[in-house]
Amino acid sequence: MSRLAPHGLKPLWLSAWFALGFVGIRVLYRVAFGGANGDGSVLAELPHLRLPAPFTTVSVGGTITTDGIGDAAISALPFAAIILLFGVIGTILDVRTLLLRVRPAGPGRAILTAAGIALATFPVLVAAVTRVRQAGRWRGLRPGIWILSPVLSWTVEHAVTVAGALESRGFGRTASPPTGVCEFPIEARNLRLSIGDRAIVQIDAWSCPPGSVTLVAGDTGSGKTTLLRAIVGLFQHLDGGEQSGMLRVGGVDRRAVAPRETAHFVAYVPQNPRSAFIATSVREELRAGIDLCVGDLDAAEYRAATITRELGLDHLAARPIEHLSAGEATLVAIAVALVSQPTVLVLDEPLADLDLEARARVLAVLTRIARTTEIALVIAEHRTASLAHVATHVVHLEGGWARVGAPTAVANFADSNDTAAPHAAISNLEPNDRLVAVCGPNGAGKSTLLRAVAASAGSALVPERPADIVFADSVAADCRRNDRARRLPTGTTLAHLQNIAPGVATSSAHPHDLSAGEQLVLAVSLQTAHAPAILLVDEPTRGLDPASRQRIAAVLQQCATTTHVIIATHDLEFSARLNARVVPLEAPGAVSVDDLWSTEVPT
Repeated sequence: MSRLAPHGLKPLWLSAWFALGFVGIRVLYRVAFGGANGDGSVLAELPHLRLPAPFTTVSVGGTITTDGIGDAAISALPFAAIILLFGVIGTILDVRTLLLRVRPAGPGRAILTAAGIALATFPVLVAAVTRVRQAGRWRGLRPGIWILSPVLSWTVEHAVTVAGALESRGFGRTASPPTGVCEFPIEARNLRLSIGDRAIVQIDAWSCPPGSVTLVAGDTGSGKTTLLRAIVGLFQHLDGGEQSGMLRVGGVDRRAVAPRETAHFVAYVPQNPRSAFIATSVREELRAGIDLCVGDLDAAEYRAATITRELGLDHLAARPIEHLSAGEATLVAIAVALVSQPTVLVLDEPLADLDLEARARVLAVLTRIARTTEIALVIAEHRTASLAHVATHVVHLEGGWARVGAPTAVANFADSNDTAAPHAAISNLEPNDRLVAVCGPNGAGKSTLLRAVAASAGSALVPERPADIVFADSVAADCRRNDRARRLPTGTTLAHLQNIAPGVATSSAHPHDLSAGEQLVLAVSLQTAHAPAILLVDEPTRGLDPASRQRIAAVLQQCATTTHVIIATHDLEFSARLNARVVPLEAPGAVSVDDLWSTEVPT
């Protein structure tokens, strides 16, 4: 099988630019700190200053000569050559695949894990600069040194996520991992999951037989993701969480065995799968899933082809990961998880970002798995009614405690939890032209259309990930920054947030630690404090439980009293709840910006 890199000359060009940049930085360093003097022609005479104690050995400025510049550049060449060499290697070889195939032990595992994280993070670091600058423009912030903090923060966050993805997918596992064969794929007794002194999830008794489908339900922040990550082993081995009591997965003690050792029989689809991808395209991501499999790789390739066809992903093979919609990314992550043919499949809100057609495809696949295989499925989901027909058990989390129910409890819980507004109650209302919902399938171009509108004056955008436009380390600090950027009187943004969501305004938590709904409300407040003509919100219901969706609907309706609001969503039920005018979008370019308006919009 060929191991030629699939990126063409891109790694070589990137390394060449970085090598050139390193040489330039080295020259500037010499010029700034008095090391660019020499025998050649004098290019400039800068004031020569020596720093006071304790830095008396450091001088700034001085004479700049041609020889000094040349010496500085030459001194940087060995390091630049190493950077260029890595680019050549990355052009000739598919380094990611080679790393995934290696099974090192001892220190070698840590070194290769670091290399794998670096390879997956490097393109993200480059993209993060563009992403943060764009987010800054949406916030009305001028480019400046402030971008370093969010760029580094986002890159480190991504690196940690990739580390978890590599761990949970089996990178660096031993040559003889456990088999995972046992009577109950998941068993818990007197289980307590906590961080510090705070208990997050407690379960008295729970077991999942082969072929079972367990629906994990509960409000946003109830601990669903914590329980799922504990099953995978990431909570205990990566997140710094503590486990007491028994949790056995595949017959092994989850507290004692690292996730990489059980990855061949425990597969995980996280809540935000795009951030956990380790490759740059869909084809490479599937290839990585195949390379990390234990056993017959030809059989894994056949499974990958079958699954991608069943999920309707064939047309996405060459698509770069960053160009996937949220729903498309979820489908790809499910395909990658199924390639390893696990005995335990853990999915965190797999339906949250899917349109109706994609949701039907995923539900069909999950139903087939449940009825024809011995795979134990554990699914955390707010859309409980969609899974009631296939679930065999339900774990309802509330107040830190788990209530384990039988199949009859699944339907009862679904009926009580899905609190959608009756369509009959809103069908006779006239659509509100101040609220427009752009609705369409995954990949239709809804987000692209919103970004096109955001380029016009008087618009304010809340992106798909609201945390992307939150840059400070506290709610109050970001509100103050917004006042300065928008030239508002001090306290305006915080007062606006207090009016919309008092609990968020007084929160002492880091903005990125807020719940999905709280982050969205904060972002909406930041973007509407200066009273824009148009508010754009991308996928406002993403990751929200029914109660949170109701609160967000109320917030958007309140905003629509003073501002035109446009949302991009595949959630027709939410659009109906808003009484929004629906603009269908079936394919990219099918709707223009002008099509969004039935009345004149102020500018």
